[in-house]
Amino acid sequence: MEMFREIKEHLIYNLIPFWKNLRDDTYGGFYGRVDSSGKVYPDAEKSCIVNSRILWFFSSCYNLCREGIISENRLSEAGCSSADLIDDARYAFDFLKDAFVDREYGGVVWSVTCDGKMLDTTKHTYNQAFAVYALTAYYEASGDDEAVKLARYIKNSIESHLSDGNGYLDQFSRGFDRVTNDKLSENNVTAERTKNSLINVMEAYTEIFRLTGDIIIKEKIIEILNTLKDRMFNPSKDRLEVFFDRDYNSLIDLHTYGHDIEISWLLDRTLDAIGERDSQPEISEMSRRIADKVKEVAFDGRSVSYECENGVVNPARAWWVQGEAFTGFLNAYMKDRSRTDMLEAAEAVWGFIRDYIIPSTDGPSEWYNEVSADGIPDLTKDIVDLWKGPFHSGRMCIEAIKRYEALGI
Repeated sequence: MEMFREIKEHLIYNLIPFWKNLRDDTYGGFYGRVDSSGKVYPDAEKSCIVNSRILWFFSSCYNLCREGIISENRLSEAGCSSADLIDDARYAFDFLKDAFVDREYGGVVWSVTCDGKMLDTTKHTYNQAFAVYALTAYYEASGDDEAVKLARYIKNSIESHLSDGNGYLDQFSRGFDRVTNDKLSENNVTAERTKNSLINVMEAYTEIFRLTGDIIIKEKIIEILNTLKDRMFNPSKDRLEVFFDRDYNSLIDLHTYGHDIEISWLLDRTLDAIGERDSQPEISEMSRRIADKVKEVAFDGRSVSYECENGVVNPARAWWVQGEAFTGFLNAYMKDRSRTDMLEAAEAVWGFIRDYIIPSTDGPSEWYNEVSADGIPDLTKDIVDLWKGPFHSGRMCIEAIKRYEALGI
C-alpha cells in the first residue's frame, strides 16, 4: 500500500535527519528545546524522558537496518548510515549513564542542565520506566552488557522504592521520599497512581522479559495486567480510568483517548511477548473493547480528539494521540481482518498526520505538537520540549514498517 511507502520514507528522510541534527557536540546528549519555527535553544535543560526516547529511537532504527528492513542505500540518500544510527544511540546512552543516572540514591533524575548537571532530581516511576525501555532497545542493538546491567539497576530502584506491594506510586524525591505527583497529575487532581505510569512499567518490563526470559519479570507483568483489568478498567464505559488515589479510587471523570488507544495495542503486544495470548482472553477482549470505544466516540473520520472530561470533549489533535491512534486501529484490524473499518481508520489518521501534523518540508522535520480539528497548528507549542521526543512519531513509523509484511496487503 502507498501509505506504508510514505511512512517509511518519512522516517528515513524526515525524522532520522531531524534528530541527528540535534546532537549536542559541546556538552553531550541532544538539545532540549526546539520551537515551532525550528529554532534550537542550546541552553535549554535536558529531560531524561526525551533523552531516553532518543536512545530508543536510534537503537530501534538501527535494528530495522540490521534486520534488512531499511537499506543502507536509502539511508545514504538521507545523508546517514546504520553506523551513524548506532553511534547516535551510543551518544545518547553515554549521556544517560553519565548525566541522569543517580549513583548515590539509585534510579534516574528528571532533568539536567544543558551541560549535564543535575537540575530536577525528582524520581518518577514514569521516568524510570522509560529509561529501562530505552536501555533494552540499546542492548538489543549494541549487545552492550552495560546497558542491560543499567536497566536492571533502574528496575531494582522501581521495585525497591516505587512499589508499595500493591502496585506503583508515582513521584518521589531524590532520596525516594514521597512527594506530590506534580509531573503526571493534571485536570485539577493530584494522583498517587496513574494508568500512564503503570503502562510504561508494563512496556519496560515486557522488553526486559523479551530479551532475557526472566520469569520474575513475567510475574510482575501479569500482576500489572491484572491491575489494569481489575482496578483500572471501567467495563460500563469500556475505558481505563486515569488518576487514582492509593486505593485505586478514580479521582475524575476523564476519558483519555490517546492513552486508551495506545493501551489497546500495547496489551496485545505484551500478551504476545510473554506467550499468554491464549491464556488471557479477558485481556485481549478488553483491548478490543477499548479500541472500539475510542473509534466510536473520539474518531471523526480522519483524526482523534484529545480527551473528554466530565462529558466535555477537548477537540485538540495532539501529535502523540494521532500516532497512537494509527497503530491502535491498525492493530485492531490485524486482530480481526473482517474489521476493514479499522484499517480505513488507520489510513485516514495517517492522511491527517501527513497533511497537517508533519510540517510542509522535504527536509528534516518533526511533527507539530498540536493542531486543531481543522489542521491548524498551534505555533506557540514547541516541537521538542521536556516531553516531546521522537517516540510517538518514530514508533508509529517503526510499528507500521514492521507490521507491513505481516499484513500481506
